[in-house]
Amino acid sequence: MMVERLAGQRHHNPTRILVKPTFANALLWRTIYEENGIFYINAVRPNFAPKIFEGELAKKLDVKRDFPWLDLKSQQAKDINRFSNFSDGFIAKAKVNGERIIDVRYSLHPFKVKPLWSIRLQREIEESAHAKYETRRNNVQKHFMTLMRIIFS
Repeated sequence: MMVERLAGQRHHNPTRILVKPTFANALLWRTIYEENGIFYINAVRPNFAPKIFEGELAKKLDVKRDFPWLDLKSQQAKDINRFSNFSDGFIAKAKVNGERIIDVRYSLHPFKVKPLWSIRLQREIEESAHAKYETRRNNVQKHFMTLMRIIFS
């Protein structure tokens, strides 16, 4: 498999690998592998002119490191656990708007960390308050055109 070969070239030994078709097609696949607490996001075009598109990476969420202020008995901590289960553990702290926890599995861009959904934590709220669920699906047409350029590059 192309992603295993890429990981080997990087001298990585992934603990798990995920491969998913990208938005609205089956020609280009989003790949994610985890190694030493880091998710490596890439894209592969396995058939039509095979090619690997090297992408971004994201540190796997570590609640104590990433949100040291969070009460681990709070509702927001429970929401993180539920979101992690929903996302099969493929979660990270957002690089932009850092109070967000993102699902790295899905994105409109095949090899970037641009999540479709996330939860937002808040520091100054009641212990019983929930994290806020958010979606980001703007500029779908722009992303689709980018996707087409990548597929046929």
